[in-house]
Amino acid sequence: MIDNSFDLREQDNTIAQVMHHVYDYYYNNDVIPTIIPDKAELEKSWRKLPISHQWSNIYLADSLTFKLRSIGYDINCGLPLEMSHGDKDKMVRVEHSRWNMEKLLIGYRALREEELKWSSIEKKEAKKARFIHHDIRPYEDLPSAEQQNDKNIIEALPMVIRYMKEHNLLHCHSKVKDNSIVRTEV
Repeated sequence: MIDNSFDLREQDNTIAQVMHHVYDYYYNNDVIPTIIPDKAELEKSWRKLPISHQWSNIYLADSLTFKLRSIGYDINCGLPLEMSHGDKDKMVRVEHSRWNMEKLLIGYRALREEELKWSSIEKKEAKKARFIHHDIRPYEDLPSAEQQNDKNIIEALPMVIRYMKEHNLLHCHSKVKDNSIVRTEV
């Protein structure tokens, strides 16, 4: 299969790399990072990822603007992000729904009723060999440890937005005109 028809090196994947860092840091340390490493360190970690994980992080990064807009926050204004508990809960559920759709679109399926009884080893083997993923299900049905993955992404957003502002990754200014957002390039 040709997997290089679109060269990931030709686009700026910095935010996707940052999102990967958040996930990876938590996975290895059981805590959300408080700082984001420099670009060279982000890229070093990124190059070790399988292409499917790179795309997963790109999809996540590309969804941020829309998720934040759904709670009334314009990411391009660069203001500090403050979210209510209700906003966070909504965004966590939206993130898990996005992740579910991503996995379904690339060919995974959820466990069937009779497969729910499988051991964790059987589930892990099925994920690799047969594209069956035990986390493709409603957010409420996830074990709390798996729910935490989605919560971490949302909890890290204020830090990610600060990083974007500090590194000039916000590409346009927004103005409100007649209750709609009008964007002008900077």
